[in-house]
Amino acid sequence: MTTLSISTPREATPRSKTGSTARTLRRVHTYLGILFAPALLFFALTGAAQVVNLHKAGVRPANPLIVQLASIHKKQAFDPRVAKVEPKSRPSAKSADKADEARAPITHAVILLKVFALGAAFSLAVSVLTGLYMSFKQTRDRPLYSLLLVAGFALPLAAIAMLH
Repeated sequence: MTTLSISTPREATPRSKTGSTARTLRRVHTYLGILFAPALLFFALTGAAQVVNLHKAGVRPANPLIVQLASIHKKQAFDPRVAKVEPKSRPSAKSADKADEARAPITHAVILLKVFALGAAFSLAVSVLTGLYMSFKQTRDRPLYSLLLVAGFALPLAAIAMLH
């Protein structure tokens, strides 16, 4: 006996809920990723600068821009009156000893943690940039993506402008 099989076109079969949910989650992930990409880059880069203490005056004066960015990163505060941060003066022998005792020793574990934090900051920045690149390769939603990216820059900048 011969059986007759009828194949249905792929479009005629109902889409699974799992596939639809995955598509929705992917789209939400993309939108949020593009909107918050500028903030993620900001926090990754300013965090890396703080790991290596570029925001503090030491032997050399700290760059006022880096001091401001670190302030925004740590305290969500902006002070337009940041003066040139002077390097620390040479302490006397007695106060230098006290400062050395109060300062945590730089051990292999501290160095390892700093290297790991710098690696995390670098990886986050690369992930954000590659995510933006892949998103903008899709031509269908490019106008919306552009709007989200501009909003990701404009909203925090407007908030910073209102701080002073």
